[in-house]
Amino acid sequence: MKTKLLFLFAWLMLAITGCSAGEPQTDLPSTSPVEKPEEPVEPSGDKKVLIAYFSHTGNTRTIAGYIHDTVKSDLVEIQTADT
Repeated sequence: MKTKLLFLFAWLMLAITGCSAGEPQTDLPSTSPVEKPEEPVEPSGDKKVLIAYFSHTGNTRTIAGYIHDTVKSDLVEIQTADT
């Protein structure tokens, strides 16, 4: 039993090391992301924007509110019908 377990462990170690890459990992040069100032998006011309959302737990409601504030649009919640 010990021999089988030892053989299985040795085979597993060989399989793990065989699948690893032989080259060391190199770090990518770190570049700071360019921050772009956010500007409110205004609908062009006479077009209107409607954001319709369904939120069971409230997470989507929060995100839809952020988009609504940024885009200056109409916001409508889709609700389930109680039957």
